[in-house]
Amino acid sequence: MKIIAIIEKGSDGMYSIRSEQHFGGNYFGGFGKSVAIAKEDFNKSVKEALADAKKEGFEVTEDYTVSFQYDLPS
Repeated sequence: MKIIAIIEKGSDGMYSIRSEQHFGGNYFGGFGKSVAIAKEDFNKSVKEALADAKKEGFEVTEDYTVSFQYDLPS
């Protein structure tokens, strides 16, 4: 599975990362004061969503890659 993660900078200076992909019904995202912190939070969220989907009985693959892309207007 390829996860496309979009990095945006908010008007408050904080960074957020979102993705349309999901595991089962579990979506993920990340937030932080810097891109590095937001990426770390996003990666943690992906792992939590994967674990939750497994607990809920969804067949999900642990074989995934994350591609980070910047939302340039942000």
